[in-house]
Amino acid sequence: SREVTGMTAAGAGSDVPISFTTDGHMQMHLATRDLGVAFRSGEAINPIGVGPIGHIAFRTDDIDAFKRHLDAHGVQYADYGTRFARDWHQIFFLDPEGVIIEVHAVLR
Repeated sequence: SREVTGMTAAGAGSDVPISFTTDGHMQMHLATRDLGVAFRSGEAINPIGVGPIGHIAFRTDDIDAFKRHLDAHGVQYADYGTRFARDWHQIFFLDPEGVIIEVHAVLR
């Protein structure tokens, strides 16, 4: 429950319930499983619908440079932009074992 974890509701602009908690340095967010979000978003990767861990996330200061890096190496990714959080630009791709990786940038 939110009382135990200290999580707060977030994800303004998203139809997917998301809760966040942070210690000021690290952050954890949990989203309600939604098997149709990729279909509704026109994307190939569903970051909140499969697997026991969902995905792991990393932050970058330059999302466009990171996308160019992936493009240069032929890595396909799903660009969700601000679909889940209006203050983040998020992309998702698969590692060689099929684990979903998120990389996002805070929009300023």
